[in-house]
Amino acid sequence: MSNHEDSDSALSPSSVSSISSFDVSLTEQLRNCRMDTPPTCRPALYESSNPLFDSSQSGQYLFYNVYSGDQPGCYKDWADASGRVTNVKGSRHKGYKSWAKALSGWRQNCRAYHHHPPGFLDGTLYSPSPRPETPPPMTPPPSRHNIEHFQAQPSTQTPMNHTSDELHPPMSRTPNKSRPQYWAIHSSDFVGVVSSTTQAQMILDNAAACDDPAILRPVNNLSEAEEWLRQVG
Repeated sequence: MSNHEDSDSALSPSSVSSISSFDVSLTEQLRNCRMDTPPTCRPALYESSNPLFDSSQSGQYLFYNVYSGDQPGCYKDWADASGRVTNVKGSRHKGYKSWAKALSGWRQNCRAYHHHPPGFLDGTLYSPSPRPETPPPMTPPPSRHNIEHFQAQPSTQTPMNHTSDELHPPMSRTPNKSRPQYWAIHSSDFVGVVSSTTQAQMILDNAAACDDPAILRPVNNLSEAEEWLRQVG
């Protein structure tokens, strides 16, 4: 019996070497697992805003993680935490009985929802991403739904030099706003008709800013506009 026990307990040098190699391999794998774990932030811990708050009488939970809502963090008083999640759309929170469990819950939430920049250090205090600034407003371009475009025809003449009696002379760059009408416009960048005086003025202003010679004419319908543009083009 004793000989059997001695044979089981005795290990050959090759067996010891195999076990040692296994331990080293396992240790290396565990180290690599820890290195592959992404870094996580930690929450700000907020004391109660009530000077008479007694944590021993706080109820079932001692810590309340506000994951999303108004000012995320870890609160020791539910009265403070509830104000950050009640009636706040998309808010998420959870209560914990210890700081270790609250911190573990926060880290799990961080891995699932937070996106930290490269080089982020594990355990850094959580800081919400800044909201993008609203860009300055710009003047909208003319509406395109009531603009008719025509194919510009190659021209060997300058539109301003037409002397045909069939054509009305070019009008001034400021359309008359006293009566609604169609405006036929001809320039190097725009050939078409618009039904808004404001649109006509904006197109002419843009052409003037680019030193682009442009002319316009009031017309009664699209057929008249197309005929005039064909002649000046």
